[in-house]
Amino acid sequence: MAPPEFLLDGYTTLNLLLTAITLFFIVYIFLYKRYLVVKPTFLFLIYAFIFWQVPFTYLSYECEKFLPDPYALLVMIHGFMFIGLFLTSRLFIPQTQEVWHNLIRHNNKIDIIESNYNLFICVLLGLILICSIVYFSYVSFEDTPIMLSFKGADTNTIIMARESALKTLESFLPKYAYTILRSCLAICVVCFSGFALIQSFKEKSYMLLFLYSVAILLAILFSSVVFNKSTFSLLLIGFFLNYIWWNIQSSFKVFIGGGFIIVAAIILAVLVSSIGYYHSLDLIAATIWPMINRTFIVTFKVGTWFIHYAQVNGFIGISAFPKLAVMLGEEQIYLPNFIGKLYAPLYFNHEVLSSVAANAGFIFVNYVAWGLAGLPISLLMFVSLDVALLIMKRLSRMFLIPFLSVIGILLISFTSSTYGASLISHGYLISIIIVGLWSYRIEIAQFFKKCLELLTLVLQSFKIKSSQ
Repeated sequence: MAPPEFLLDGYTTLNLLLTAITLFFIVYIFLYKRYLVVKPTFLFLIYAFIFWQVPFTYLSYECEKFLPDPYALLVMIHGFMFIGLFLTSRLFIPQTQEVWHNLIRHNNKIDIIESNYNLFICVLLGLILICSIVYFSYVSFEDTPIMLSFKGADTNTIIMARESALKTLESFLPKYAYTILRSCLAICVVCFSGFALIQSFKEKSYMLLFLYSVAILLAILFSSVVFNKSTFSLLLIGFFLNYIWWNIQSSFKVFIGGGFIIVAAIILAVLVSSIGYYHSLDLIAATIWPMINRTFIVTFKVGTWFIHYAQVNGFIGISAFPKLAVMLGEEQIYLPNFIGKLYAPLYFNHEVLSSVAANAGFIFVNYVAWGLAGLPISLLMFVSLDVALLIMKRLSRMFLIPFLSVIGILLISFTSSTYGASLISHGYLISIIIVGLWSYRIEIAQFFKKCLELLTLVLQSFKIKSSQ
């Protein structure tokens, strides 16, 4: 697949200018308001810049020809970035500074592993085991794509196995159990165990080093049974993010350089996992461009399908959100599947599976629903990402660094999935709840202890009255 046509006309020039201005503000924040880098909203803006704004600028001429109203897309993308930068630099600043001080207050020294840290990793592994038991009670391990791959099955068989192992499951319980395992729990284990692994290596504690390595391998194994290539990429990113957060104060250049390392990791992971998937080196013949296209361009290109549909057929309102539509008695449209069936055959020049899902970020879904009037709603969704700050400010540095890595990974899904799917199915809110419950475990234990004492007093009073 050849790179798209690029023409430096007025539309493209305007996009280049606005993207350059956005980059200037991002760099300015990096250099002069460094504490903002721990904010989920700012981290998301970096991803939005990489996966939305830069591809949009690169595909400007193509979008100009493809869309009936390309300037609506320009206003939506750049408006979101500029307003988002303003909001993230003004809201929740005291909480952000508190998190930043927790991150740097130990002057970059390695913390001693807290006694409850290992227990938390065991809890995560226990949750993975529970989700795996639920999933494999519905799906045979022998029929999973990873096992078929090891058996030498052909590509079509593996593709159909992936569909039947997850997308086309009739019961929602195994589907969501495995989705949470892969998208949230495995990432948590890799980030928390990976950070402890680095410290164990520095302290030459080889037994702990071995145990953390086993935990990571178990997480990778259980999360890879459907052979999802993006899983490898996200798990690789977790290691690099831990290293970046650990060194963010002593050498900020590590943070900048880490971005290039992450990009390289994504490309490498796509290559390696694709080779394993096709059992040959045929994919390498396509060289670098298809990998870059799949990783950085397609996410945005799918979003333009949503924009094109809305501009040609009109906005569909609440129907764009199936669960809300059902609650309100309105017609529901599952947009990823609906848009995929319409546009994917034209893009790939062949028929696609009936279960195809053309996923796009929440900003595109809101446009299909309400047009540019959906931009304020997108910004409200964007601001809500900072709810994680409530938990972050309670964490010690030992917990904060891997949790920042988890948040940094899970935020990526918001660029290519609906808000609800990213929040729940892809584990953003679930990870916050899990770490939050752990951080409040003492308070929760005390609450239940008081409730038990109160219940005991009530029962004793009833016993006394009955005896009288």
